[in-house]
Amino acid sequence: MRDRSSVVYEPFPGFVGWADGFDSTTVDAYANRLDEARAVATPEAMAAAVQVATRYAAVDTGAIEGLYSTNRGFTRTIAEQTPTWQEALRQHGPHVERSINVALNGYEMVLDLATGRRSPSAAVWAMSRSAWKSGSPILVGCPDSPASPPSSRCSSA
Repeated sequence: MRDRSSVVYEPFPGFVGWADGFDSTTVDAYANRLDEARAVATPEAMAAAVQVATRYAAVDTGAIEGLYSTNRGFTRTIAEQTPTWQEALRQHGPHVERSINVALNGYEMVLDLATGRRSPSAAVWAMSRSAWKSGSPILVGCPDSPASPPSSRCSSA
């Protein structure tokens, strides 16, 4: 991992500044393709697609946060649960598996809230229970969390 101690934080621009001059042509074209695919997909296919996309996000979340390193092959192997996904996960160590599971639990809670499958109070209770059982924060495994490897940037925070 690279040393981040000398990096100066630059916040994302505000939405108004970000959206100035934005051409939505490409986004609109893909949104239309997605709508067309949704119209013909079965509920099972849609649920499977959401699960795979959520696993992609969960794997990359820990890598983006600097909890572990990954590459497209590892991310795809885990997200698509290829035949060797469990062995690939084992090779990265238990802290990676815990971090991915923490992110998955957090994403599930957010999806439940967004889709109305769970009330806010029930989701908060489930998140708290999940964090208590795993000893981990919901979306990020640091500081001093079992989801963080001993050498991670989080353990010195």
